[in-house]
Amino acid sequence: FPYTTLFRSSLALGYCVQLRPNQIGGIVAIFLVLLFYVERTDRTAALGNIARMTTVFGVVVSLSLLHNLYYGESFTLFTANGGINVAFEWTKIFSTGDFSPVWQQLRTMLYWNSANNWSWALAFWGSQILWISALMLRTRRGQLLHAKSLSLVIPFGYALPMLKYQMGSYYPRHLMAINLAFMCAALIAWPRVDESGD
Repeated sequence: FPYTTLFRSSLALGYCVQLRPNQIGGIVAIFLVLLFYVERTDRTAALGNIARMTTVFGVVVSLSLLHNLYYGESFTLFTANGGINVAFEWTKIFSTGDFSPVWQQLRTMLYWNSANNWSWALAFWGSQILWISALMLRTRRGQLLHAKSLSLVIPFGYALPMLKYQMGSYYPRHLMAINLAFMCAALIAWPRVDESGD
């Protein structure tokens, strides 16, 4: 990709965090994958491009923090009220050893409970099957350790931060984001015949 495209993408990803701070995990995962697309033939230029992309991403992500430091006089990265939508507390899960609430959340997130909408079920399950297929193909062709395989981590960047929150809040937005991330990650990582070491 041309550097200007990568730079603008870094800027846009930073703004995405401002719009949906609860999705920062997925956005950071996409940004890290984006860094692997920087042309590396000239090492000095590559390091400069990566530094500029990281700087612009970090500054834009930090806009809420700078606002809160100046106006609120508090070190608060993002203003959020996520505590009202918590489905479980990790401390309670680890102290009791009962992981059933986590499993229930995961099943809801991946639409593995009862399928109320078959169109969604087919789209979500199809995305997950596509992701598993891409993982298996990359493994079988010996391409799993290539840079492009990092894109397979993107869905977890969306899913893991949302795991402890009730899926009913902003339903079905979170389910859509997570399962579309499976599809997009699979399409990005799908091995090409002519693919080299990335």
